Amino acid sequence: MQQYANQIALEKQVQGYYNAEMKAYWAEMQNAAKVFGVDSNEYRSAQEAYEGMATALKESEKNAIDLKRALLDLNLKPMEYALNRLKAVGDRLSDVVSLKNARGTMRGQPSSAITTDDYMAQIKNANDQRVQLEERAEYNRRMLDIMNYAKGTAKWDELGGSEKWDELQTAIEQDEAAIRQMEISNEDLKKSIRTLRWKKFTDLQKILTDTISDFDHLKGLFN
Repeated sequence: MQQYANQIALEKQVQGYYNAEMKAYWAEMQNAAKVFGVDSNEYRSAQEAYEGMATALKESEKNAIDLKRALLDLNLKPMEYALNRLKAVGDRLSDVVSLKNARGTMRGQPSSAITTDDYMAQIKNANDQRVQLEERAEYNRRMLDIMNYAKGTAKWDELGGSEKWDELQTAIEQDEAAIRQMEISNEDLKKSIRTLRWKKFTDLQKILTDTISDFDHLKGLFN
């Protein structure tokens, strides 16, 4: 991975060299045109050198695009794997809560088996997924930058052209929507945790109320 980054940095240095030399040869062309004319050997030599630099610059830019794409692909593979694993774990955590809720309901005590740890595990998993989604969205934004850099060149079509551009835009929007949905889900889970933590107090209050009611009933019987 570092090797790709080093090569990209080197290509940038090369491009800077070509750009500087092209400016120098462009000045030589203008000077030769004034002094010797556009049909002179001096002008043609400067022009050939300028065009050679322009061709070399385009090749360097193409190489840089290929290197950036390769580097991004290296980053994407572990990211996609991690996201798929987190989704699978998230589904199992959700199933556990659903099963506990169903078991409690069958016993006449809804959600009695669910603990705050169940909800906290779901929140942590959602946060981990969010990190991967944000990284994937950033990857796609960087791919858009690469494609934008390649516009107007043959590399644009090699990268997928307008169809790939639209695909990346859609993928970014979908990941951003998924992130927003996770934020909403996490808020609901936090509310469930607060409700669960208060449940012991509400249950105690109910026991106390029932006890007082029973005491008042017995007292009435004695009277």
